[in-house]
Amino acid sequence: MHPEFIVVPIVDATSYKYGSLLAIGDVEKRYRSVKFEHNLDRHGAYVLERQYEEETLTKPLIQELRFGRKLFKNTDVDDVDEDDNECIDMSGYEKCVVCNGYTSTVCKICDMPFCDAYCWGIVSQQHDSKCGSGQKVDINDEDFRQLIPKSGLPSKNSMVTITAFERSNIVYVRPADFLSELAYYRVLAEIRKHDKDVPKLDQLPVCGQMVLYKFEGQVVRAMVLNVDNPKDICVVSVDFGSVEYTDPGNLYQCSSYLSDLPRYAVPVKLRGVPRRALTPTLRDVMYAMQGSSATFELRYHKHEYDHKNKMQTAVLWCMEENRSINSLLRKVITPVEPAFHEPGFNEDFLPHVAEKPGKNIDLIVTDNSFLKYGIIYCTPAKLAVEITKMQQAFQDYGENIAKADTYAAPKGQLCVAKYMGKWCRGVSMELVGDGYPSILFLDYGNIVPIHVTDIRAYPQQLTYPVLTTEYVLMGVPEILTDAEVKRLENRFALGAIVTCDEIVKNEENNYSLRFDDLQEHL
Repeated sequence: MHPEFIVVPIVDATSYKYGSLLAIGDVEKRYRSVKFEHNLDRHGAYVLERQYEEETLTKPLIQELRFGRKLFKNTDVDDVDEDDNECIDMSGYEKCVVCNGYTSTVCKICDMPFCDAYCWGIVSQQHDSKCGSGQKVDINDEDFRQLIPKSGLPSKNSMVTITAFERSNIVYVRPADFLSELAYYRVLAEIRKHDKDVPKLDQLPVCGQMVLYKFEGQVVRAMVLNVDNPKDICVVSVDFGSVEYTDPGNLYQCSSYLSDLPRYAVPVKLRGVPRRALTPTLRDVMYAMQGSSATFELRYHKHEYDHKNKMQTAVLWCMEENRSINSLLRKVITPVEPAFHEPGFNEDFLPHVAEKPGKNIDLIVTDNSFLKYGIIYCTPAKLAVEITKMQQAFQDYGENIAKADTYAAPKGQLCVAKYMGKWCRGVSMELVGDGYPSILFLDYGNIVPIHVTDIRAYPQQLTYPVLTTEYVLMGVPEILTDAEVKRLENRFALGAIVTCDEIVKNEENNYSLRFDDLQEHL
């Protein structure tokens, strides 16, 4: 039987015990259902950065796809200081007295610089009493806070922009009207303004604690969600919605003033869009929907509030294309059964992600049926749950979408086959004419004869990478006794986590595993 891997929740009920920071900071318990869907990104399965150029830019930027959020950074430095303008000619510009952003707008009488009507509204009363007197305006936190619009779910039929996506059917949005747009960026500017000389955390944070999270020249407000691994802290960026794991050395103290500033990014559940593991195509589409230039009309009915996930169910309508984003995502997600005459796909149609060569690496055994030949199938321990997520998509395809009664995949071609009640993907290894072709299940490694009534053609849309790799065990004799095989099966039990001393890759791209204690089990 294929092993099944359970997703461990990031946040559980114990984190919300009475008086805890998480219970105070997340009253609705929204983060009880939060998920991290970017293990493949962390593992290096995708290209996360590319050079971004536009005619309006004086120099190219780097576009980074970072755990559900799209952001841009400079190409020359990772950490740009606000006052480092060596490469920028700022002559004729002054710093706004409110947000410290550069502006060419100044008062004609006293030369006080301000960015726009929003910043002017914060200082106008003081300015009117001090203009021409030689006195400078004094901006305090309370002045700024009073003029910021309230946060929360945007009103029905208002325009919004996507700040990040959590999973296939949950995105974070913020209002896109002029005043809200100004307020949002002013909050981000306040965070940058106050992050100078902020001390690092002097001890391990606790769940629910607000921190400043710094990375690659960026600084965001974040809430700590999980500290089970003290070297890999889980946080959520409250101004965007993206969930990340990071070293505690990147976390800094966050003042109560910054913590209390509004959080404009709110989650919505996309009506009619199923939850599925991210294919490369779906991932690209969800990143492409982000950006301040992409706005959507937010349509919802209050009675469709999702009480389980603590968010509103909604439709995002693209006015330019006169269609909903929901329907686009459904089309990308839903596989289509190929017609009988259409050619199939070989295994190289799918990307393969193997653990990189190295030492002391954790793997999970997905199949041990070939141990007598010194062969074992494993997947990286941190990616095993992705196999179970993918299987849910194959299950839906086999049960609800594919309509053919029988299918015999040609040798070497992909298919979806049912094994012990579960639909999984495989490749046809042999056709013997008895109606039971041999299927190698790619995500596990076992080979089983499956009747043609339990096989379906492989859909083009399910391009999930293959995470399971065939390994040769180094040091295993060519001939093993039944007793030795049995001992190896106990050592490499199905579904067990094993720490190999080394992964070796040869010139033919074949992988081997070295276990220093292997001889003790023979």
